[in-house]
Amino acid sequence: MVDEKKQLQNIKNPEKPMAFLGGAVAVIGALLFITPYVTMQFGAYGFYFKYFGGIFFVIGLFMVYYYGKKSKDFNRLLTSEEEKILWVYDDGRYESYVAHIQKEGVQGNKQKLIILLIVTVAMLVMMFFVLPKNEKLMVYLFAIGMFGISSTFIYILPLLEMRRINNKPYCTIVTTDEAFSMGTYHRWKECKAKVKEGLVPGMTVLAFTYEGMTANGKMTREWHALLPSEDQDRVEEARQMAVLINRKRKRKDKDGQRERSFLDRLILKALNRDHEN
Repeated sequence: MVDEKKQLQNIKNPEKPMAFLGGAVAVIGALLFITPYVTMQFGAYGFYFKYFGGIFFVIGLFMVYYYGKKSKDFNRLLTSEEEKILWVYDDGRYESYVAHIQKEGVQGNKQKLIILLIVTVAMLVMMFFVLPKNEKLMVYLFAIGMFGISSTFIYILPLLEMRRINNKPYCTIVTTDEAFSMGTYHRWKECKAKVKEGLVPGMTVLAFTYEGMTANGKMTREWHALLPSEDQDRVEEARQMAVLINRKRKRKDKDGQRERSFLDRLILKALNRDHEN
């Protein structure tokens, strides 16, 4: 266990690069925004520079705030004295698991790219025939923007994710409120946890489902923390943590119900219907 705890000192903060990326996006947005004021060569297209520059700037600032906060939360997880699971993996087992999920991810990305290409080409053809001749440049700008955005979400972000996954040391940390697994930091308000077998042949995982921010907004997703071995002690350890996580969620649900019931009583009293309570 002492050796495992030493591994904490070597874990790279997965949120810092995203915070720096947000800073870069904000700088690019600011440069785009001021470009029309510096040079008048763009004429009427200066509006688009300011428009997209403003959007980039706001997105960049949001990323700096959001990932900066997560970065602080992650650092606190490493130093927390709260009851936690700390698993360090054998390289062969971990890399075998990663290879399996990476294969599935590549197949999914190919399907997304094909669909996106079809939609983009259809929109470009429509714009080419609908827009006046003096605005044909917008077709090319739109094409560059769409391919840039699609490449970011389909290839660049997954590549960054795989880089985080392959960062050593290979380890997992789980508490009742947060987890670090496969290079990704998770934090939740409510979570359902369960030990699952058979998702990858011969391997058991601790699955936790919670609502979190994604590229498509808030969504409920399931994440998996690979058990370092199939030993009964490890499986039991994972099950006990799942019980603690689920128990905390149920306790929060009950607290929420009590709060709602109290508010209901106040409303009924204001309506002189408190006798119905």
